[in-house]
Amino acid sequence: MPIDPENRGRGRRPEQNRAVVNGILWRLRCGAPWHDVPPKYGSWNTIYRRFRRWSEAGVW
Repeated sequence: MPIDPENRGRGRRPEQNRAVVNGILWRLRCGAPWHDVPPKYGSWNTIYRRFRRWSEAGVW
């Protein structure tokens, strides 16, 4: 899921899309709060922010 540079914001390029997508799917499947996403998927805050950004961009 590439993000255009003008929509990406500053910081490091996203490299762990697979883990983030798995974290998003885990959260949606379980219905748990974002902060309960297991750390093996990455930081819950990163997963939430990427989900929100992708939702606003129409990816989901």
